Amino acid sequence: MIPTGQTNKIPIEVFVQNTTPDTLKDIGMSVKIKKSTKVGLPSDGGDPNFPTGRYIANSWITLLPFENRIIQLPALNMNAGDFIDTFRIGRNNYLANITFSKGAESGKDSNNYKFYVTVGNQFAYDDLQSPRNYVGDEQFSGIPQLGLSMRGFSSGDFDIHTSCGYSGGSGSGRIAMKFHLINDDTIYAYCGFWSMVSGSLDDISYCIYKDNFGLPGDRVDSTLLYSYRGWDDVRVGAFYDEYVTAILKKPVILEPGIYWLSVTQLGETGFNLGASKSRMGMKMTNFVDSLPTGSMNTYLLMDKSLRVRDSLGRLLNDNIFAYSNSRDGNDWVPFMPNIGNPGYSHLNYLGIGRDDSLTKTYSRGTWLPMIRPIFRMKQMPTAVEENNVVISDGLILYPNPATDFLEISYPRIDRMVNHTVDEANHTLKGVVNSEVAIYNVFGEKIPPRLTASATPQEGNLRLDVSALPAGMYFVRIGEKVGKFVKL
Repeated sequence: MIPTGQTNKIPIEVFVQNTTPDTLKDIGMSVKIKKSTKVGLPSDGGDPNFPTGRYIANSWITLLPFENRIIQLPALNMNAGDFIDTFRIGRNNYLANITFSKGAESGKDSNNYKFYVTVGNQFAYDDLQSPRNYVGDEQFSGIPQLGLSMRGFSSGDFDIHTSCGYSGGSGSGRIAMKFHLINDDTIYAYCGFWSMVSGSLDDISYCIYKDNFGLPGDRVDSTLLYSYRGWDDVRVGAFYDEYVTAILKKPVILEPGIYWLSVTQLGETGFNLGASKSRMGMKMTNFVDSLPTGSMNTYLLMDKSLRVRDSLGRLLNDNIFAYSNSRDGNDWVPFMPNIGNPGYSHLNYLGIGRDDSLTKTYSRGTWLPMIRPIFRMKQMPTAVEENNVVISDGLILYPNPATDFLEISYPRIDRMVNHTVDEANHTLKGVVNSEVAIYNVFGEKIPPRLTASATPQEGNLRLDVSALPAGMYFVRIGEKVGKFVKL
């Protein structure tokens, strides 16, 4: 998932390869991208209407013999042109067509691809629908509800400590995730997923670091936030085995660049951060049977979206997680290096795991730590609160926090008219651009339960929020966005 503030400059790259011994001159390349209402390629029932592609980029290229090259194209803007009518919070499916032409063979080399962009209010690498901590599973640690703790290890051996860190803890340390901002954006909260193995409110902290050659560097001012493992500032309580939110005292504007969100174990007790097994499998591409074990092995992530190419076109791991065995030091270690043992690996240097002490798989695996930075939703104004009333972007929300119902006053509605509700389309009858939508903090759309107010004095629109789980939500009416809390 990417934040809404990053959707107007989505990088578009095309990898091209000349597999012949000849120089290929003046090759025409056309790229078309359109929003798809069907998930799939034309060959398997997807939308085949590429000639009306809404993103079009053309270029002429020359390829040397056996050359590999990445070609940068103009960024995709999901908020402009024909895309604006179909862009939505959540998953956006796209179809891409790349056509190469050379003289009379124009259009004969054509390839179709499908991809999607999930948009919300945060950067997230793990499962958005059903996030789960896998560290305690039988095939990994075998200790129910265990998470990752400090100290961390990058070892060629395999045991409970090299895979998960010391469960009892042995000192302070940090785990960080990388994210890339193409535009200025405002960060206002952090999310962490904490296991229920102890349920103790141990001291932790979050902060943002600038990138320093692929690892965390200098800390960003005003981003340090002290909290407790499992504590949720929105619901005001401790919750485990689910994401909780820690809100900054003052939002911080981050300039374009590469950053790292870090969470710190401040005490000697292991903080047991949740981690996912997804996307972190690594295939051994070179094996060196010498001491220290695994230090010269090379690995490549199997998830293609987590790979990058160097200037020579070679595939490398895009390391997005790192750990440090100190509270403030510069001793960061990557989770998934290209050469050497992965951090927190749950297979040894031969690819032998816990369940099978004989089979050499020549593969490795590490963890996806479950932390996320949260950003302001695009065009979200600052809310003004007074006497349990929140005025946000022209929407008056009351009561806020809410328990059963949320009253909304919308300026475009005639307050002297008791409008009826179109339940099928989630709109107010007779009011243009009045579609009502609710989103949770993960950007997932929740069908609203609308009722018309009995009298104008009671407000113009009432949402039944009694069935919503406690937490923070966003309500949108037309182009207006407001924020409310459900108790």
